Amino acid sequence: MKVTKRSMFTGEIRELELPCTPEQFADWNNGTLIQDAFPTLTAAQREYLLTGAWGDEWDTYIREPEEEEEELG
Repeated sequence: MKVTKRSMFTGEIRELELPCTPEQFADWNNGTLIQDAFPTLTAAQREYLLTGAWGDEWDTYIREPEEEEEELG
């Protein structure tokens, strides 16, 4: 399924082909947790659905706090 999203960080619009169905989107929109609605998607693909972030944006804007602390070390 082609999914078009705008990155909440950069405003860039991109379209990805994701292995999901309209039924899964309906489940998610009706309150199913994203990891339960889309069990076959990777964490990066689910983040894309949530924020529109992809590729380098993931590394730049979505970092785990412990990763940042290690770099500042």
